[in-house]
Amino acid sequence: EKLRQAIAESRLEKLPGVGLMASIGVAKALPEDDMTVAALMKAADAALYAAKRRGRNRICAEGSLVFPEAIDGKPDIRA
Repeated sequence: EKLRQAIAESRLEKLPGVGLMASIGVAKALPEDDMTVAALMKAADAALYAAKRRGRNRICAEGSLVFPEAIDGKPDIRA
């Protein structure tokens, strides 16, 4: 969320008045999960597209990851 906020608050010198937004997809893998890098990337990609479907400029997490608040204040945004 701090990264998303920093992007939203940044300003482009050469493009005044233009705002930046970021949609971020997050996935996790623990050693005991026996997850391949490809599977982890696929999960993060699915979470990214879920963020875009839910209105952009937000963070979505796959599976067991939970963020208490999204940009709109709604709890528990997941992929």
